[in-house]
Parts: sequence; C-alpha cells; structure tokens
Amino acid sequence: EASRLNALHQYAVYGTEPESCYDDIAKLASAICGTPIALVSLIGDAEVWFKARVGYELPSNSRALSMCGHAVQTPNQLFVVEDTLLDQRFADNPSVQSGQIRFYAAAPLATDDGHVIGTLCAIHQQPMQLNESQQQALRALARQVMSNLELSRSNQKLSQQMQLLQEQAEALQQLNNSKDRFFSIIAHDLKAPFQGILGFSELLDTDLDD
Repeated sequence: EASRLNALHQYAVYGTEPESCYDDIAKLASAICGTPIALVSLIGDAEVWFKARVGYELPSNSRALSMCGHAVQTPNQLFVVEDTLLDQRFADNPSVQSGQIRFYAAAPLATDDGHVIGTLCAIHQQPMQLNESQQQALRALARQVMSNLELSRSNQKLSQQMQLLQEQAEALQQLNNSKDRFFSIIAHDLKAPFQGILGFSELLDTDLDD
C-alpha cells in the first residue's frame, strides 16, 4: 500500500481541480456504458478523490465507503458488480441501501509497475450488464486516463528541469558579474602604484591620440 500511494503521489494530481481532458473521458464512459454516473477516481489513503465526475456532485468520498477501493486488488481486469444488493460485500453500503448504486463497473488505472492508483468507473441506479464492446471501451478509456497522467508527469518533470537550468544560468551569470567587478576593483587599485613606480602617470591619463 505504501508503494501504491507513493506511485499515486508521483503524478501530483490527487486533490487537484477538474481538467477537461479527464472530464471528456468521464463523459465518454457514461455515454458508452449507458450509465448516468461516471467517475475518474484516485484512491488515496483515507479518501477517494474524483478527478472527473459525471452525474455526481461530491468531489471525494471516504475510502471505507467507496467501492473503488476494491478495484485495487484487480490491476489487470474490470471490477464489475451487476447488482450490488445481491453482493454480500456491498449490500449494506449506504450508497447501495439508498439506491444510488445498484450497478458498478470499474476499469483500473494501473501504472507500469502494476499499482492501481484509481479507477474509471460507470455507475447506475439499476442492475445492468455491460456487453463485450462496452467493457473493451471502458478499458481503453482507462488507458487513456493513464496516458494523460503520464504526459502530465513528464511535462512537470520537464518544467522542473527547465526551471533548474534557468536558476543555474542565473547563478553563473551572477558569478561572472562578480568576477568582472573583482578584477575591475583590482585593476583600479593597482593602477596608481604602477603609475608612480614607472613614472608615466601623465602618459596613461592622456589620450594616446594626443
């Protein structure tokens, strides 16, 4: 779990505001699966944060009450509950008892290392099934979520590297400026003694063209 949470936080997206690229994927999942609710969820330690949500108002939920947490155990397959009232794991869940969730399907958001950091899920208030095409589409959309997360992380790393290079360039420029000032001071301080010793002060102070 510690490794999974570390993988999640490397993307620096948990708890952040909605973004259109994830909103669009949630809308597609809702339309393709025929469900009024679709969520891009990121599973934290105690809470599940919804990076994108369709048909659902709350930005987060308790992990203890969320069905998304069960998908952590299935990194390579869909997690589908066709009728939550008939599943002993969820029959007593408040969302199930209230009728808010009767069907639940989640495609895992899995890293290359196999850590499930979240899900793309489709939810309905009625029992239902997904056909094979819908299941494949949900998996494909989950992979697209991960592609967006990877791209975002790469851009963040690039931005950090550019910032570091900029800071190094500024530090080098300051060093060069300091060296220039140092040698300028040294040259000024040595000018008078050498002029007196060599006896041609007036010559150095006179325009050579004269």
